[in-house]
Amino acid sequence: MLVEDPGPVEPLAGPVPPSGVRVVAPESSGLWRAQVEHVWSMPKPEGPGRSIKLCVESADTREVLGWLEMASAPLVMAERDRRYPVSGPNVRVDLRTVGAHPDLARWRGSSLVGILGLTDAVLSEWTRRYGDRPELVQTTGAFGVTAIYERKKLPGGRGWTRAQMTSGTYPVLSESLVVAARLLTGAARSRHPEGLDGRENIRRSLLLEALGVCGFSRAEVRRVVASLGVRRALYACPVDVQLPDDPQLEIDQVFEHWLEKYARAPGASRAI
Repeated sequence: MLVEDPGPVEPLAGPVPPSGVRVVAPESSGLWRAQVEHVWSMPKPEGPGRSIKLCVESADTREVLGWLEMASAPLVMAERDRRYPVSGPNVRVDLRTVGAHPDLARWRGSSLVGILGLTDAVLSEWTRRYGDRPELVQTTGAFGVTAIYERKKLPGGRGWTRAQMTSGTYPVLSESLVVAARLLTGAARSRHPEGLDGRENIRRSLLLEALGVCGFSRAEVRRVVASLGVRRALYACPVDVQLPDDPQLEIDQVFEHWLEKYARAPGASRAI
């Protein structure tokens, strides 16, 4: 009997939540990307500028529990720049990727990965790699405002603040629209259909191509796509990063803080 390959992200074998976590470099950037693309519906293109990829792993089993990426932040964002002036562009750190393994995400584990991205233990890697000490860390909710970051703080008070909404929108497409677009365009049912750039939002590209096949003008296409989109919330936090003597001590403290304040068993109704 053939056993279906679960792909690069298998169900967790160890306890959820674990007894503790570590933040480590990935086994390889290729495996990190394969795991991220297996879990997220939103593509994760390699943007311009700097990038540091990290994994959050279980202290019990060394299984990967989450993924984190620090990258160069956009150079200009009006409200962010007004509220959080910095000494130069290279001291802004963008958490381009924040997320948890599906088994941990059910416990609101993405919030754990997000607040780990605020720690000196993680941000000091930016200084070690590039020499610049971070002054601002930011990230963007996938769709609109998100509970992953809203009112989330470290034990010492450093936390996320919603700074602004993006000026552009990200399209939210129903599965029925995607199926119809595939039928119209003849695209194969794969993550990167033939003839489309795998670095773009595949579902959006399919919709744009399908609308063109149907004879919509460019102006009409823009109106249709805008009507399906949502603006994304930008979260920011000013930081004064210190190089820790024992980074794991801070990570342990943050994990215990998350367990006490933010972690919730699947199905729990308590609001956070």
